[in-house]
Amino acid sequence: MKSIKELLLDESPKNQKKLEKMLAKDPVSASYLAAVKAEANGVGAMEFTNLHTLVTNSFLCYQDIGIGGGLTILPISTIRNLYRTNIVNGEYDYSDFFLAVETSSAIRYMMRVPRSGNGIDKYNDVIAAVRARMTVNGGAQA
Repeated sequence: MKSIKELLLDESPKNQKKLEKMLAKDPVSASYLAAVKAEANGVGAMEFTNLHTLVTNSFLCYQDIGIGGGLTILPISTIRNLYRTNIVNGEYDYSDFFLAVETSSAIRYMMRVPRSGNGIDKYNDVIAAVRARMTVNGGAQA
């Protein structure tokens, strides 16, 4: 499986078709595609390959794991809170961790990540990277 950065920067027709299919589920994310591509090779871009996550200066991008997984692109300026959790829909999940992202429009995105091979420090690194950019880009931590 390609990393998010490779997926975004590969201009081959086959890859572009795959990218369009992944973004078809979320037209809002699709509208940010050109901007995130421009930032993906930038100095501030940080990729967390095991977590299927890319943090640029202005965007948080993550790939849903599983069959037919989509790609979600969120502007950091709209993020109000970000935290790690094991509880989804009131149930404790023993097999996966989740990064919960709450936006200013009161939408909560749940980034599901396999627990195996991913220590808590990796989650904390993603959270720290996004929070550092939230301060710069106008996000507010709840």
